[in-house]
Amino acid sequence: MNREATNAAEAGAPCIWFGVVVAVAAVLFFFNPAEHGFFPPCLFHRLTGWSCPGCGATRAAHELLHGNLAGAWRDNALLVCALPFCVGLALRVFVRRRRGESRLPVFRPLALWVSLVALAGFAVLRNLPAGAWLSPP
Repeated sequence: MNREATNAAEAGAPCIWFGVVVAVAAVLFFFNPAEHGFFPPCLFHRLTGWSCPGCGATRAAHELLHGNLAGAWRDNALLVCALPFCVGLALRVFVRRRRGESRLPVFRPLALWVSLVALAGFAVLRNLPAGAWLSPP
């Protein structure tokens, strides 16, 4: 591929990602995962009976799209807490690409370690009796 074709493909990538996000959001908005069985099940939960950090995230996203913050928190509190950071990161990547800077922002090791510890802590806590309130219904 020549340089112009590569630049054109890179320029169209945000539009493609935006379209994918809108399509997924539309499916989640119109089809409640608690009522429709075509959403993929959690294999970790099916095999172990434990809730992984992502269990309930699809239902939480559905609740967020309908403006039900309490319902989303009940389904997956980690998603509700992490979503503003993920949106901020996506915006940061978009702005950097528009400026012609590096594709991805540089992650500080501390931020990655804090994220991993939070993810692991949430996974463990929601499977303990004291953290049962963090498990999806």
